[in-house]
Amino acid sequence: YFAKVKAGGYDESRILLNTFGTPRWNSPKPENTAIWFSRYCFFAPKDLSAWGDYLKAFAKRYPKIRLWELWNEPHLPGGSVFWQESSPEQFVELMKVGYEALKSVNPENIVIQGGIGRRYIPFYDAETKLGVQRYYDLLGTHCVYSYEPFEEVNRKYNAPKRGYIETEWHTTLYNCNAPVLPTEEDLCFRMILQLAQMLNMNVERIVAFNPFTGNCEIRNARFILHILFLNSLLSVECGSNGIEPATARQLSLYGVWQSANSSAFFLVTCDIAKNSSIFCFRF
Repeated sequence: YFAKVKAGGYDESRILLNTFGTPRWNSPKPENTAIWFSRYCFFAPKDLSAWGDYLKAFAKRYPKIRLWELWNEPHLPGGSVFWQESSPEQFVELMKVGYEALKSVNPENIVIQGGIGRRYIPFYDAETKLGVQRYYDLLGTHCVYSYEPFEEVNRKYNAPKRGYIETEWHTTLYNCNAPVLPTEEDLCFRMILQLAQMLNMNVERIVAFNPFTGNCEIRNARFILHILFLNSLLSVECGSNGIEPATARQLSLYGVWQSANSSAFFLVTCDIAKNSSIFCFRF
């Protein structure tokens, strides 16, 4: 995979690497070999020192990677397929071991808590009460277009300030079992609208999430999704790394969807001065 990334001309340092899952030998449920729900890999590791050793080795092997997202969508028991029969206490300990391991290799490594959405607020409340913010630099979010529910929890426990990173901007993802499937034009319009909403919230970074089908070559991403913003194709960076939302009067974003069958072009103008107002023009 990394060889393909390099061959595609992309910089390793801009990769956000998500890692989660427990190997069978370290799972409390090694006998669970179902393909999806309740599989052994979705339970908290029995031995967290092995988790820390793994992350240290990973970080040493790929020293250019700076963005490390640990786990995915943890929730209270019964709330997430990815955190089966596991507690907030166990997750905080997992983040602590992971944070210390990655920082020991390079203090400039940026540790991201595995992404959660707004329905995960009860879990966020529980882990914040336990002080989880000590063990990450950024909170990963999935399809979140208002941070107020998270900030309310932060105020409740006087939690230390941490930034946000949208690690699952659902570019072209949709439910393939829906009775009516979205058109490519629908997907493109939703994609650019959501991008404008996130930029309006002062998000620090945005990562495009798209499940590939067919030939999973990195270069094929150019034909699946083109996001033209600040001359970047892979990610959008705001705040100190790009345009300053607090001082910009207006952001104009250009989205181009290209496929073998059709193409569409959209312009979205987001007026920062009006905070929540978004004006969309479809061509």
